[in-house]
Amino acid sequence: MTTEQSDLFEFGEDLGPESPLVYVAMPLSHLNTPEERQLVQSNAFIIGKAIREQTREAADPWPVRVHSPITWTAPWSNDNLEPDDVYRHNTEILWEDADALIILGIKGASLGAGQELAWACALHRPILYLYPEGTNVSRQLRGAASEHDIEVVSYATPDELHDTVGRWLSARRHVIDDGPRRRRSQALRFATLTAAFDTKWQALPLEEQAHIVRTTRIAPGRITRIFSNPLALAAASAAELAALGGAMGIDAAGALLGRGLPDLQPQQRAALANAAEEFGWGPREALELESAARLELARGGIRRLPLASIEDWDTFRGRRRDH
Repeated sequence: MTTEQSDLFEFGEDLGPESPLVYVAMPLSHLNTPEERQLVQSNAFIIGKAIREQTREAADPWPVRVHSPITWTAPWSNDNLEPDDVYRHNTEILWEDADALIILGIKGASLGAGQELAWACALHRPILYLYPEGTNVSRQLRGAASEHDIEVVSYATPDELHDTVGRWLSARRHVIDDGPRRRRSQALRFATLTAAFDTKWQALPLEEQAHIVRTTRIAPGRITRIFSNPLALAAASAAELAALGGAMGIDAAGALLGRGLPDLQPQQRAALANAAEEFGWGPREALELESAARLELARGGIRRLPLASIEDWDTFRGRRRDH
């Protein structure tokens, strides 16, 4: 892909997370010849062009970011990335930032694109699967469309590929454009549970952490990952959350339903808002402090910090950072 093509395909760097993101997946690792790579790159360029024309260059424009592994982690790019780096980079974007998924299914896509499809289904993202006319598509994939927002469409020419992407984006505009709001809501919903899991996990001795790993059969890296961010935890399966909650004595279902952790009093919440403004804490840090404070309140005992003043919150924040 030329620099000009890459610039057209991967765009939106001028936009922040408040703008929706379309993730475009395609086969990469099993493209064995220069001709196969050129075909995928050319089609990626067409998809990117269609996205830009239908969104930022439309008569009624709407800001959209685009990401695809082809511009960041293509195996022929000699980027010296380890498999873990590729996995973490792509999952961070798809789990925490993506609002829609387009898959280019040349040669049946790939196992990596299959993972991305499964994650997008679990997160209820709209999905467009594109494949060359005359090639086969898994019946299982077609069947999944009965339970998920998946559209499976063939194309015979570059123009058909371009027009299909444009029509799909137009039809899904509302749900894609609303994606950032839904992601913010989901982050808030899972923030308290994430803080509860992470705080308790960090406080456990290594031998107890190892026992939980053995009990749940969830790898340590996976546990650390889903405790690191509310949207990463939201992407975890219900079975994982149930297993971890049971092993760690945390009522995951209750936390998600608003039970189990006491809420802050109005005076405490106002003091937190004033402290955040006074000390320049961002929304994410303020949210993490609120979640940590609710967890502290749930532990009971004599409260030395009433969290009713700016100074209380500054002290509370300092204690958390020290630990």
